Amino acid sequence: MELFRRYLGQPDEVGEEAGADVVEVLVDRLQTSTRVEDRRDAMRGIKALSKRYRLQVGTQAMPSCIEALSRDSEDPDTVSYALDTLCNIMNDAANDVDPKDLVNIPPDLGKQFTEIFIKEPENVQLVLSFLSSYDMHLRRQTIQLLILLLENNLRSLQDILLNSPMAVSKFVDTICDPMEVIRNDGLLLLLTFTKSHSTIQKIVAFENVFQKVLNIVETETITDGGVVIEDCFALIVQLLTGNKQNQMLFKDGRFIQRLANLFQSVPDELSESCTWSAQKLVNVGCLLKVFRTLVAPTNKTQNIKACQTDMQNSGLLDSLWKVVMANGVPAELLMQTLYTMGDVVRYCPANQQALASLVAPSTPPQPAITVLLVTIVNERQQLAVRMAVLYCFQCLLASNAEIQGQVVSTLLPRAAEPHCTPAVHAFLSLKSGEETAKGAILSHLISEASAGDGDEVNVVSSLSALLIGICVRYNGGAVEGFDSKALVKIIDERMGVDDLTKRINQISRSEVFILALQSSQLKASQPSDLVFDYEFTQIFKVIECKLNILLLASSIFYLACLLVLTEAPPPPPPHN
Repeated sequence: MELFRRYLGQPDEVGEEAGADVVEVLVDRLQTSTRVEDRRDAMRGIKALSKRYRLQVGTQAMPSCIEALSRDSEDPDTVSYALDTLCNIMNDAANDVDPKDLVNIPPDLGKQFTEIFIKEPENVQLVLSFLSSYDMHLRRQTIQLLILLLENNLRSLQDILLNSPMAVSKFVDTICDPMEVIRNDGLLLLLTFTKSHSTIQKIVAFENVFQKVLNIVETETITDGGVVIEDCFALIVQLLTGNKQNQMLFKDGRFIQRLANLFQSVPDELSESCTWSAQKLVNVGCLLKVFRTLVAPTNKTQNIKACQTDMQNSGLLDSLWKVVMANGVPAELLMQTLYTMGDVVRYCPANQQALASLVAPSTPPQPAITVLLVTIVNERQQLAVRMAVLYCFQCLLASNAEIQGQVVSTLLPRAAEPHCTPAVHAFLSLKSGEETAKGAILSHLISEASAGDGDEVNVVSSLSALLIGICVRYNGGAVEGFDSKALVKIIDERMGVDDLTKRINQISRSEVFILALQSSQLKASQPSDLVFDYEFTQIFKVIECKLNILLLASSIFYLACLLVLTEAPPPPPPHN
């Protein structure tokens, strides 16, 4: 016992070898003691060493900890020490141990111990059994250990838990626990457990998790609730993203109406208070993200339309417009509201018309279209907000000829503009028969397509190449001297068809294109930044395929013609 007292009393004086010796003695005591009290004391000593001597405790004591969980499962103190020990040795995150004591410790030591632990699925089942404990502390320690195991080896543990009877039900039950700390940790457990696994997401959703999570949100309230509200919405988003079945389950459960009712209080609270806490803004932003997830452009069209209809019927569009029109709205919240409003109306004629019919509470009242247009060109407004307005305006016009006509009739000049630049005047007065102008435009495009010095210039040159390709692909031959065959010949002489194809294909590999493909939101740090939108990426993928086929065929045909023309004539037949 003197060795134990010396270590526990003056830990700084104990070296690595002495610590390893203590671990060995304690493990032996844990294995051989017959009295519960002695095993409990040994387990407490191992826990005390488990942070500083993770390697020694993990290699020598982990099997004994597992055995203690099984043998002394009725002793809550022993179980608690064992669970804490397992958490300590598997946790690779920074802790209160002096960094100089971690010199010889592998950075992924916790992951290695996790892999050893879950090699026996019975170990996981043993840990799961303590989720049903009457002791609140044991339930919380069990949840924390499960989260750690999932973080260290997500896929393997997901497979084990998926094959475990009642594991999913037990996890979902944790968010209904009367103790808030258990409930909050249960949300984190579900967030980790459902990550990147559509099958688990579906099973969890069918455990009525949406109902249970929204009950938490309604109890805490969006604006007064803390980080737990953020976790609730994060879980809902994770269960809905890319999961068609869960999206329809959410819609059919009338949860959209409940979320819209929650959002109705936001405009009123904005008008009553000029300052919001950071967490309150985050919570409202997470709620808006749920709406956007339900109507994301990557979802199934049928699901999007059904959710858009429910959102409009629940009054969400009116609430969003009130937030946009409110005074003193933080820029981040305003941006997210505009993006959400755009997604709610995109490709939905009824919602587009509903937005177009809204008016701003000004004197005189102004229609929504006018407000959006003015904001887009207002240079005093933040760039990020202007881009959000642009996205919303784009969604308002998407595939809606009637609203497009209204906007065009408003913007088109009614007569010759006295202050238009010479370039604009030349463009407006260009006649279809002016061959010189057409040749100059084509020559300029080819020059731009051949240029390339810097990332942005390369993208612009690739766009010029794309425009040339479109002229070839969608050419009806109405303009003499500029039909598809003539254009291919000019292109091959000036820059080469293969080079044109290469330039076009570079667009999809550019950073701005990849960013636009990942999110429908427009992002830029300054007005001069080059930005693609999501709709362009979808159109481009279709056009790129058609152009590649056409240009490849044109190149082969043109090459074949050259070979025929340059082939030496056959020798004359011999005279008899």
